[in-house]
Amino acid sequence: MMWLKRILFSAGVLACVVFFYHWSLLSPLPVQESPPFYRETSPTGSWSPSQHLPDTYMKIDDFIPCQSEAKTTGCQRRLPGAILVGAKKCGTGSLLHFLKFHPAVTVSNGEVHFFDRPSNLRRGIEWYRGKMGISRPDQLTIEKTPRYLVSSIAPRGIRDRISPKTKILVVLRDPVERAISDYAHEVDLFGISGSVDIDLANKSGRLWSPTDGAIYEIQSTFEQSVLDDEGHVKKWNALVNVGMYSVHMQMWLDVFPRDQILVLEAKDVTTEPLHTMIKIQSFLGLPLFYQKKYFQMNPQRGFYCFNASGELSCLGKRKGREHPDVDEDVIRTLRDFYDPYNQRLVEMLHQNFSWIQTS
Repeated sequence: MMWLKRILFSAGVLACVVFFYHWSLLSPLPVQESPPFYRETSPTGSWSPSQHLPDTYMKIDDFIPCQSEAKTTGCQRRLPGAILVGAKKCGTGSLLHFLKFHPAVTVSNGEVHFFDRPSNLRRGIEWYRGKMGISRPDQLTIEKTPRYLVSSIAPRGIRDRISPKTKILVVLRDPVERAISDYAHEVDLFGISGSVDIDLANKSGRLWSPTDGAIYEIQSTFEQSVLDDEGHVKKWNALVNVGMYSVHMQMWLDVFPRDQILVLEAKDVTTEPLHTMIKIQSFLGLPLFYQKKYFQMNPQRGFYCFNASGELSCLGKRKGREHPDVDEDVIRTLRDFYDPYNQRLVEMLHQNFSWIQTS
């Protein structure tokens, strides 16, 4: 009888195995959803860091790009969670170029100039949203308008119209080098503007206050553009005004806490892009993505390009344009002019910069 019991037991086990095998084929497995990188925090589309992936690197094709807005996929235009506010001619274009390749990032369509131009502000926040790229719920939208840095209305506009928790990115460089680069940029794109009648500009409202930037006066030489006939610096000229960083940064610190503002140095963007992008990645709470092999130097043009997909991507041909030779006395005059602004910048940010020798 013992052998009969063993046969019956074995048959029972076999029947159970067969039953559960067929049941597993007919029953769908539960879908395991990956944890989101971000979670929505408000109806406006703002975000905040949520769960991070383990310490593994994302690949450039980890997200399927949104082709159009659709409720079923969650693809839509969202207000930015971070804004690159300037300064002009400080490497903001390079920075955004590298940022747009991060799989968890979507960038705006060009420089929007919403928060610095009252005419655009009157168009409303939905007009502004329409200028953002289409993103998935777990992607971060970033906007770039370098003129925001010098606008007195931009900081509060961003806080009140988007979110007090918006992250602010700033890139600065030696203000004298910035002015020379800006001059070359303006001459290349717009040519010589000639002299500005200061009294007439004041009366017509064209000459803005120092905290709203300034108009450009582009003469045939850089020296004539930044110094008057008596050798005094034309601080009302935008070539000079933008580099008065402490004046502009004070406006942002009056509105946003210091830990929500990341201030970078332009030379680090151009010479150490990996280090810079890792710093930004951490500041924004983005998953790990940037690796050394993605940054490739273009020896002909002297700056880094990006290659994470097998296709090299470089900025346009206008990057790296030739700068004019400037007399050392002019450079010395400008450095003396900027020195008190530089010292104040170090004090207010508690941060050193390579071009500033602290007192």
